[in-house]
Amino acid sequence: MQLVVLGQGEPGLQQALKDAAQKNPKQVSVTLGFDEGLAHLVEAGADLFLMPSRFEPCGLNQMYSQAYGTPPIVAPVGGLLDSVTDASADPVHGTGFVMTGCDPAGFDDAMARALRMWREQQRWRRIQANGMARHFGWEDSAMQYVEVYERAAMQASGGTPEGPVSGAGTGTVQRDAGLRG
Repeated sequence: MQLVVLGQGEPGLQQALKDAAQKNPKQVSVTLGFDEGLAHLVEAGADLFLMPSRFEPCGLNQMYSQAYGTPPIVAPVGGLLDSVTDASADPVHGTGFVMTGCDPAGFDDAMARALRMWREQQRWRRIQANGMARHFGWEDSAMQYVEVYERAAMQASGGTPEGPVSGAGTGTVQRDAGLRG
């Protein structure tokens, strides 16, 4: 196994990672700071993308990794939880792995589940394909808002809010062909 780290954070953790890279230069690479081009290369070339953020209102990297076919392991917070479908909980539609908690045990559990599925190439390819098929563009969000507004309007006028609204999202907003960054 190899670990590639790009970013910055707690000084103690940074030093521990730099020490690990110095002791194991063929297994661990650490680049402190931010380099967007390198980040995309790492995400596109990795088997897994680790994003165990304790706080993440949105996040783009887990979306980029899915678009590249690199299943993410994410913490169960904010936009990470909203944008990754856990492959263990939903084997048909899963796009990555959600940690059970924001702690070492949650990370270890998600990593173990991911490595088990990585060994099953057919399942792994499905997870990759599911992630690459995801759409995170504004068009999809806009269509969802239109449906919510149409349901609210129908309910306010005495209609039934259950199920899709007839004509909702048809032709008013075109579906995004993929992630645009």
